[in-house]
Amino acid sequence: FVLDGGGASAVSQAAQAAQEVDRKPSAGNANQKNLKKSDKPEKSKSDKSKESRSDAFHLLPAFDEFLIAYANRRPSLEAEWESRVMTKNGIFRPTLMREGAIKGIWKRTLKKDQVLVELEPFQKLSSDEYQASQIACERLGEFLGKKADLNV
Repeated sequence: FVLDGGGASAVSQAAQAAQEVDRKPSAGNANQKNLKKSDKPEKSKSDKSKESRSDAFHLLPAFDEFLIAYANRRPSLEAEWESRVMTKNGIFRPTLMREGAIKGIWKRTLKKDQVLVELEPFQKLSSDEYQASQIACERLGEFLGKKADLNV
């Protein structure tokens, strides 16, 4: 949509454009409802797992706003782990989060067809936590379009 210099005001042209957008179907409205079950995309392995539960692990990037945005980080980061997450130079490392708390740090190494994910949890992971971290690793691999390998 291009604003026309003559005739109608910019406000009325913008209103007209908004009406045109409202009339066009989007993937999230009527078109989505009319899809047959077979037309809908299949869920990935990680979608079918407990990754949607509140106890899922999340691999947050370096300088993620979850930590940076708050002066008081105590609700999510215990004081004893602060030096492992933030360097003296103010560098924030990528973090491993579960249930709103930072549980460790991580790094990735990209290869041609795979991503290697190395976790450094602050405490030993239980078998459930290990499984949840594996799912987070798989989600990262799916996002990057690469096979993901986890090293804890």
